Amino acid sequence: MSQPTYRSSPDLSLEQFAHLTAVLEKAKHRGFLGPGPVGSHIEHALPILTLLSVDSREALDLGSGGGVPGLVLALARPAIHWTLLDGSVTRSSFLLHAVEDLDLSHRVKVTSLRAEDAARTALRGTFDTVTSRSFGAPAVTAECGSPFLAPGGRLIVAEPPDGASSRWPLEGLERLGMALGVRVTSPSTFQVLEQVVPCGNRYPRRTGIPAKRPLF
Repeated sequence: MSQPTYRSSPDLSLEQFAHLTAVLEKAKHRGFLGPGPVGSHIEHALPILTLLSVDSREALDLGSGGGVPGLVLALARPAIHWTLLDGSVTRSSFLLHAVEDLDLSHRVKVTSLRAEDAARTALRGTFDTVTSRSFGAPAVTAECGSPFLAPGGRLIVAEPPDGASSRWPLEGLERLGMALGVRVTSPSTFQVLEQVVPCGNRYPRRTGIPAKRPLF
Protein backbone atom coordinates (compact mmCIF):
# COMPACT_ATOMS: atom_id res chain seq x y z
CA MET A 1 0.00 0.00 0.00
CA SER A 2 1.41 3.39 -0.98
CA GLN A 3 2.13 5.85 1.77
CA PRO A 4 0.38 9.25 1.94
CA THR A 5 2.59 12.07 0.74
CA TYR A 6 0.40 15.00 1.59
CA ARG A 7 1.10 18.66 1.00
CA SER A 8 -0.68 20.38 3.88
CA SER A 9 -4.11 21.80 3.03
CA PRO A 10 -6.65 23.68 5.17
CA ASP A 11 -9.37 21.52 3.64
CA LEU A 12 -8.26 18.11 4.94
CA SER A 13 -6.34 17.30 8.09
CA LEU A 14 -3.44 14.85 7.91
CA GLU A 15 -5.62 12.34 9.77
CA GLN A 16 -8.47 12.76 7.28
CA PHE A 17 -6.06 12.44 4.38
CA ALA A 18 -4.58 9.23 5.77
CA HIS A 19 -8.03 7.70 6.40
CA LEU A 20 -9.25 8.67 2.94
CA THR A 21 -6.08 7.30 1.37
CA ALA A 22 -6.64 3.93 3.04
CA VAL A 23 -10.21 3.81 1.72
CA LEU A 24 -9.21 4.80 -1.81
CA GLU A 25 -6.39 2.25 -1.83
CA LYS A 26 -9.16 -0.36 -1.65
CA ALA A 27 -10.87 1.29 -4.62
CA LYS A 28 -7.64 1.21 -6.58
CA HIS A 29 -7.04 -2.45 -5.70
CA ARG A 30 -10.47 -3.29 -7.10
CA GLY A 31 -9.85 -1.36 -10.31
CA PHE A 32 -12.23 1.50 -9.50
CA LEU A 33 -9.49 4.15 -9.52
CA GLY A 34 -6.99 4.94 -12.25
CA PRO A 35 -3.19 4.65 -12.18
CA GLY A 36 -0.87 6.76 -10.06
CA PRO A 37 -0.55 7.31 -6.31
CA VAL A 38 -3.81 7.62 -4.44
CA GLY A 39 -2.56 10.84 -2.87
CA SER A 40 -2.29 12.39 -6.33
CA HIS A 41 -5.94 11.57 -7.03
CA ILE A 42 -6.95 13.31 -3.81
CA GLU A 43 -4.85 16.39 -4.50
CA HIS A 44 -6.18 16.59 -8.07
CA ALA A 45 -9.74 16.81 -6.69
CA LEU A 46 -9.14 19.45 -4.01
CA PRO A 47 -9.07 22.46 -6.41
CA ILE A 48 -12.76 21.79 -7.13
CA LEU A 49 -13.45 23.25 -3.69
CA THR A 50 -12.58 26.72 -5.02
CA LEU A 51 -15.22 26.32 -7.76
CA LEU A 52 -18.10 25.43 -5.46
CA SER A 53 -20.67 28.12 -4.84
CA VAL A 54 -20.37 29.54 -1.32
CA ASP A 55 -23.99 28.56 -0.66
CA SER A 56 -23.75 25.08 -2.18
CA ARG A 57 -25.74 22.58 -0.09
CA GLU A 58 -26.77 19.71 -2.40
CA ALA A 59 -24.24 18.11 -4.73
CA LEU A 60 -24.08 15.04 -6.96
CA ASP A 61 -20.99 13.19 -8.17
CA LEU A 62 -21.76 11.85 -11.65
CA GLY A 63 -20.41 8.35 -12.27
CA SER A 64 -18.68 8.31 -8.90
CA GLY A 65 -16.74 5.08 -9.51
CA GLY A 66 -14.13 4.71 -6.78
CA GLY A 67 -15.27 7.89 -5.03
CA VAL A 68 -13.11 10.60 -6.60
CA PRO A 69 -13.89 13.43 -6.41
CA GLY A 70 -17.09 12.77 -4.44
CA LEU A 71 -15.62 11.31 -1.26
CA VAL A 72 -12.78 13.85 -1.23
CA LEU A 73 -15.14 16.82 -1.48
CA ALA A 74 -17.65 15.38 0.97
CA LEU A 75 -14.95 14.96 3.59
CA ALA A 76 -13.59 18.46 2.99
CA ARG A 77 -16.96 20.29 3.02
CA PRO A 78 -19.13 19.11 5.93
CA ALA A 79 -21.94 21.58 5.13
CA ILE A 80 -22.76 19.89 1.80
CA HIS A 81 -24.97 16.83 1.31
CA TRP A 82 -23.73 14.55 -1.46
CA THR A 83 -25.25 11.91 -3.70
CA LEU A 84 -22.73 9.52 -5.27
CA LEU A 85 -24.29 8.21 -8.47
CA ASP A 86 -22.99 5.14 -10.27
CA GLY A 87 -24.63 2.68 -12.62
CA SER A 88 -22.60 -0.30 -11.40
CA VAL A 89 -23.97 -2.32 -8.50
CA THR A 90 -20.45 -3.48 -7.64
CA ARG A 91 -19.01 0.03 -7.48
CA SER A 92 -22.06 1.31 -5.62
CA SER A 93 -21.62 -1.41 -3.00
CA PHE A 94 -18.02 -0.34 -2.52
CA LEU A 95 -19.09 3.29 -2.21
CA LEU A 96 -21.63 2.41 0.49
CA HIS A 97 -18.92 0.75 2.56
CA ALA A 98 -16.56 3.68 1.93
CA VAL A 99 -19.17 6.19 3.11
CA GLU A 100 -19.69 4.20 6.30
CA ASP A 101 -15.95 3.79 6.85
CA LEU A 102 -15.46 7.56 6.59
CA ASP A 103 -18.44 8.22 8.90
CA LEU A 104 -20.27 10.19 6.21
CA SER A 105 -23.56 8.28 6.14
CA HIS A 106 -25.48 11.16 7.74
CA ARG A 107 -24.93 13.40 4.70
CA VAL A 108 -23.72 11.22 1.83
CA LYS A 109 -25.93 8.72 0.04
CA VAL A 110 -25.19 6.31 -2.79
CA THR A 111 -27.58 5.79 -5.71
CA SER A 112 -27.02 2.83 -8.03
CA LEU A 113 -28.66 3.91 -11.30
CA ARG A 114 -27.59 4.90 -14.78
CA ALA A 115 -27.53 8.68 -15.05
CA GLU A 116 -30.15 8.66 -17.83
CA ASP A 117 -32.54 6.79 -15.53
CA ALA A 118 -31.70 8.68 -12.35
CA ALA A 119 -32.44 11.98 -14.10
CA ARG A 120 -36.06 10.85 -14.49
CA THR A 121 -36.51 10.40 -10.74
CA ALA A 122 -37.02 12.86 -7.88
CA LEU A 123 -33.31 13.71 -8.18
CA ARG A 124 -34.01 15.82 -11.26
CA GLY A 125 -33.39 19.54 -10.83
CA THR A 126 -32.51 19.27 -7.14
CA PHE A 127 -28.76 19.97 -7.05
CA ASP A 128 -26.75 23.18 -7.05
CA THR A 129 -23.56 21.31 -7.95
CA VAL A 130 -22.73 18.31 -10.13
CA THR A 131 -19.15 17.06 -10.43
CA SER A 132 -17.76 14.77 -13.10
CA ARG A 133 -14.43 13.01 -13.56
CA SER A 134 -13.91 10.59 -16.47
CA PHE A 135 -17.66 10.12 -16.94
CA GLY A 136 -17.65 10.45 -20.71
CA ALA A 137 -17.11 12.73 -23.67
CA PRO A 138 -18.15 16.40 -23.24
CA ALA A 139 -21.53 15.97 -24.97
CA VAL A 140 -22.39 12.91 -22.86
CA THR A 141 -21.31 14.57 -19.61
CA ALA A 142 -23.31 17.71 -20.36
CA GLU A 143 -26.48 15.86 -21.39
CA CYS A 144 -26.37 13.50 -18.40
CA GLY A 145 -25.31 16.13 -15.85
CA SER A 146 -27.53 19.06 -16.80
CA PRO A 147 -30.92 17.53 -15.83
CA PHE A 148 -29.83 17.17 -12.19
CA LEU A 149 -29.11 20.89 -11.81
CA ALA A 150 -31.45 23.61 -10.63
CA PRO A 151 -31.12 26.96 -12.44
CA GLY A 152 -28.02 28.70 -11.16
CA GLY A 153 -26.27 25.39 -10.53
CA ARG A 154 -22.86 24.37 -11.78
CA LEU A 155 -21.52 21.31 -13.56
CA ILE A 156 -17.80 21.05 -12.74
CA VAL A 157 -15.91 18.76 -15.11
CA ALA A 158 -12.35 17.51 -14.73
CA GLU A 159 -10.60 18.05 -18.05
CA PRO A 160 -7.44 16.71 -19.69
CA PRO A 161 -4.51 19.14 -19.35
CA ASP A 162 -4.45 19.76 -23.11
CA GLY A 163 -8.21 20.19 -23.41
CA ALA A 164 -9.75 23.43 -24.65
CA SER A 165 -13.02 25.24 -24.03
CA SER A 166 -13.87 24.56 -27.69
CA ARG A 167 -14.77 21.04 -26.51
CA TRP A 168 -17.95 22.67 -25.19
CA PRO A 169 -19.68 24.48 -28.10
CA LEU A 170 -22.12 27.16 -27.02
CA GLU A 171 -24.88 26.01 -29.36
CA GLY A 172 -24.80 22.51 -27.92
CA LEU A 173 -24.87 23.78 -24.33
CA GLU A 174 -27.79 26.10 -25.07
CA ARG A 175 -29.91 23.08 -26.04
CA LEU A 176 -29.50 21.91 -22.45
CA GLY A 177 -30.13 25.32 -20.89
CA MET A 178 -26.45 25.74 -20.10
CA ALA A 179 -23.73 28.32 -20.68
CA LEU A 180 -19.96 28.15 -20.58
CA GLY A 181 -18.52 29.18 -17.22
CA VAL A 182 -15.03 29.69 -15.88
CA ARG A 183 -12.16 27.44 -16.93
CA VAL A 184 -9.33 26.70 -14.51
CA THR A 185 -6.05 25.28 -15.79
CA SER A 186 -3.82 25.25 -12.70
CA PRO A 187 -2.99 23.22 -10.68
CA SER A 188 -5.57 20.97 -12.37
CA THR A 189 -7.85 21.64 -15.34
CA PHE A 190 -11.60 22.03 -14.79
CA GLN A 191 -14.41 23.42 -16.90
CA VAL A 192 -17.48 24.92 -15.22
CA LEU A 193 -20.83 24.88 -17.03
CA GLU A 194 -23.60 27.10 -15.69
CA GLN A 195 -27.24 25.96 -15.68
CA VAL A 196 -29.08 29.08 -16.83
CA VAL A 197 -32.60 27.63 -17.16
CA PRO A 198 -34.01 24.18 -16.36
CA CYS A 199 -32.89 21.45 -18.71
CA GLY A 200 -35.67 20.59 -21.15
CA ASN A 201 -37.72 17.48 -20.47
CA ARG A 202 -36.42 15.89 -23.67
CA TYR A 203 -33.04 15.34 -21.99
CA PRO A 204 -31.40 13.11 -21.17
CA ARG A 205 -32.43 10.76 -23.92
CA ARG A 206 -32.88 7.11 -23.08
CA THR A 207 -30.00 5.01 -21.77
CA GLY A 208 -27.05 4.82 -24.14
CA ILE A 209 -28.34 7.33 -26.69
CA PRO A 210 -26.27 10.32 -25.44
CA ALA A 211 -23.11 8.35 -26.25
CA LYS A 212 -24.37 6.83 -29.49
CA ARG A 213 -25.77 10.09 -30.89
CA PRO A 214 -23.96 12.94 -29.09
CA LEU A 215 -25.49 16.40 -29.23
CA PHE A 216 -22.15 17.91 -30.25
